[in-house]
Amino acid sequence: QPNPVWTAVATGMYPATNGVRATARYHARQDPRGIGLLPDHSLSHVLVQLGFVRDVPVTAAGWGSRPLWKILSDAGMSAGVVRWPLTHPAPPTLGFVLSDRFHQVTDSIGEFPRAMFPPDITRTVQAGLPDPGGELPTGFIDGSPEAGALQRDRLYSRIARALRTAKDPRLFAIRYEGLDTIGHYYYDYAQPRPPGRVSEEDWRRHAQVVDRYYAYIDGE
Repeated sequence: QPNPVWTAVATGMYPATNGVRATARYHARQDPRGIGLLPDHSLSHVLVQLGFVRDVPVTAAGWGSRPLWKILSDAGMSAGVVRWPLTHPAPPTLGFVLSDRFHQVTDSIGEFPRAMFPPDITRTVQAGLPDPGGELPTGFIDGSPEAGALQRDRLYSRIARALRTAKDPRLFAIRYEGLDTIGHYYYDYAQPRPPGRVSEEDWRRHAQVVDRYYAYIDGE
């Protein structure tokens, strides 16, 4: 899961220390404490599906160790962080934070302000919402997984560039998520073609999707 991985990257701590073991905490009925991880391959997640266990998504409040940008902020150095997992609600920092859930809350009056810090970046963020390019690059089909991933990556990229120019932080970090999305759909096509599994035409077409997205990320 990306949340515990990227929390470990940001803190330099393993989950046992940084407090983030999974995407959610799990609560059995009438259990306010919860547990941080369910075991795989033991049907435990069926308990969630059936309602015997309630899963509560981990938020920015779930960090048990300071991330790099908080350490820098405490030392008087500014950091700009865009789309890092578990940064919603956006935590206070010297610099700016745009949360990873921003694209999900653009139409929410209550959650939109909580997706960014400090509040004075709101106008800069709003100015980046419309896509001045509009059209998808050649080879990206509207409605496809790669097109949706590209549109979200473009959104964060536009706003991040504007924030970086406005705030000029000492450290700047942005996470592009599209390659992860592409990998789930097309990873097999990026490998040598297995005989008999897919046609030569399909293999070449989908392999080009992966190559195009890597080219986009390289350009960024």
